[in-house]
Amino acid sequence: MARAILDDESNDEAAMPSSTAVCSGHIGAKKVVINLPSQPAQASDVQAMAQDLPKRFGRVEILITGFGSALISDAVKPGDVVISHRDIGNGGSQKANSPRNLLRQAADVLQREVGTDGRWLLSGLTAGASTPTNTGNIMQGQAHDFDDNPQLHYLNTGTNIRSGGDIDISVIAVDVDIILKNLPVDSMIVLGVDDGKGLPEGNVSSRRDMENPITARVILYARELVKLSTMQYLMKTKSSIQGTETIVPPFTDPVILPFESHQYPLSGKGVFLVIPTANKEKEAILRGAFGDQAPNGADLHVITVPADSGVGEQPYNEAGSLGAHNRITNALRALHAENHQETLRLRGIGTVIVASIESYIQTDYLPRPTDYGIVVIRNATAEKTTACLSWGTTVDPAYVDRARRFGFDGDPNFGRVTVGKVLAAHVPGLDEADWQAVLGGRSRYELLKEAIERLEIPWGVE
Repeated sequence: MARAILDDESNDEAAMPSSTAVCSGHIGAKKVVINLPSQPAQASDVQAMAQDLPKRFGRVEILITGFGSALISDAVKPGDVVISHRDIGNGGSQKANSPRNLLRQAADVLQREVGTDGRWLLSGLTAGASTPTNTGNIMQGQAHDFDDNPQLHYLNTGTNIRSGGDIDISVIAVDVDIILKNLPVDSMIVLGVDDGKGLPEGNVSSRRDMENPITARVILYARELVKLSTMQYLMKTKSSIQGTETIVPPFTDPVILPFESHQYPLSGKGVFLVIPTANKEKEAILRGAFGDQAPNGADLHVITVPADSGVGEQPYNEAGSLGAHNRITNALRALHAENHQETLRLRGIGTVIVASIESYIQTDYLPRPTDYGIVVIRNATAEKTTACLSWGTTVDPAYVDRARRFGFDGDPNFGRVTVGKVLAAHVPGLDEADWQAVLGGRSRYELLKEAIERLEIPWGVE
């Protein structure tokens, strides 16, 4: 099963120790050597492996993967993955002029990209990237009782992970506390968490069936970690990436789906503006635009009703307009609640308007992926809708591809991880919510404000 980590397996027998328990190959451009014991190893065996591999292959990093039930706690559940790193050698520190441990760096970046969300481990990273067939097969058809929303847990030192004994694992078996104190090189530990039910020792087939879902998650995390350590071209500084992208005009006029009709208890001339977002910057833009453009004498009342977009954290293509539409639809439905009905009556509201902003990445029909904002305004009383796109900021497709690696919420345009989050993970100090200000030289909020200023608001009041 350890071979599932590899993109390709080496045929160079001369490079291999005289043991069928070892395989080598590549993950991306990085040479990887895996020791696969024929049976669970003791701590002393692992110590020998860890010391032998660097001597034979000149390795300066070791990745240890495995699983164990002793990790279960209130926070760590069966099916979760635990990641730990520990600097070994030179008193736990590295020389100032030495390159930083690439696995450690990759683990930090991956943590910034996905946080504690491990759902991407279930999909086998099939979206936007190829996955070895054997790895994909591990993930398919597994009947298990583990949570389908696995969490990632990050620990600073291996001594925080107590195995309680030997741990059967996909690459090597390890008593973590003992081995981490004596490993000769920098190390990463990746452990899956089993349910701790304990199968009869002789029931090898049943034990393997239980281990596969856990081991597969560990394999996929380990593979992604190693591959990411080879993708140094994504790492940038703010100064090196500043002004590298272009501000471009809207590529088309937005198309908005029809809205449902709603009847509210209207009794006056007041205008009730509903903003369906918890984003304070977008709320401020809409409040400012409506305040500036309000007709003389208009009695404007503004509330926020955070509503779900239903298109994931990172919408792509038509999911941008759909997300704005969904927010407005959900907000209009929410206004039928008794507390909102009472507010409409007490404030003498005669017109209900909902205004939504949805940022998204356009990848179709353009030479380079571009971040746009769509503004949709719905006058539910007059049943009129207006919409427009902001100017956009182009972005390197490598970061878009990276974001798409982590999967989707049921649709390939409903991304789970934002491009901004990926950019900020690779560019220290970059604002994931307004990376446009650095890459394109103009804040996304400035572009959105200009878009609304160009848009005719359907007031529907005399």
